[in-house]
Amino acid sequence: MIKINLLGKKKSEAAGLPFGLDQHFEKLGLRGGDIADLRPGLIRLAACLAGLYVANYVPNYFHQKQIEELEVTISGLTQKSGQLKRELNTKKDVRKQMDQLNKEEGELQRQLNAVNALQKDRSLAFRTIDNITTSVPAKVWIKKLIYDERRVTISAACWEYFPITDFVRTVNESTQYTSVIFKDIKAESSGDTRLLPGVPASAQKIKNFEVGFSVKSSGES
Repeated sequence: MIKINLLGKKKSEAAGLPFGLDQHFEKLGLRGGDIADLRPGLIRLAACLAGLYVANYVPNYFHQKQIEELEVTISGLTQKSGQLKRELNTKKDVRKQMDQLNKEEGELQRQLNAVNALQKDRSLAFRTIDNITTSVPAKVWIKKLIYDERRVTISAACWEYFPITDFVRTVNESTQYTSVIFKDIKAESSGDTRLLPGVPASAQKIKNFEVGFSVKSSGES
C-alpha cells in the first residue's frame, strides 16, 4: 500500500517563518495549516518587532557615537584650557617679576638722582660761600650765614653805612643770584656806654642788617 502525502509537498514548498518561529509554534501544538494561515500576520508582527528594534537601536547607536565624539572634543578642550592656564600663570609670574624690577629700578634711580642733586648742591654751596666771602667788604663782618636749598640768608654788621651799600649792590649785580631781599639796617649800641669824644654818636653804633637771595643752579640763566 502506497501513501501519498499531498500536504507535505505544499508544506515543503511554503517558506518557513523567520527566526525559526514555525518550529516553536509546532511545539505549542499548532499545525502546519494553522501556521500557514497565521504566517502573513506573524510576518508582519516580526517585521514590526524588527522595525521597533532597529528604530530603538539605530538612534541609540548614533547618539552614543555623538556622545563619544563630544567627549573626545571636551577632553581636547580641557587639555588646551589647562595649557593656557599654565601659560597664563607663568606670564603672571613674569609680569609680577617685571613690575618688581621696575619698582626697584625706579627707587634706585630716585636715590641716584637725590645723591647727584646733593653732590651738585654741595659743590654749588661751596662755590657760593667762597664767592660771598671774597665779595664782603673789609669793614663788614658776617655774624650768621645760612644756606638751605640754594637759598642764602646772611646776617652781618658794620660800623659804617657805605660798605653795607657796596655789599648789597654787589649781590644785586651778580648774575649768580636772584630774588634778593634786603632788610632795613638797625643801628644798635655796642654795649659800651662811653662815647668817644669827637666822634658822632651814630658812628659809634653797630649797623646790623640782613640780606637774602637765591643761588642759580648750574645752567640756569
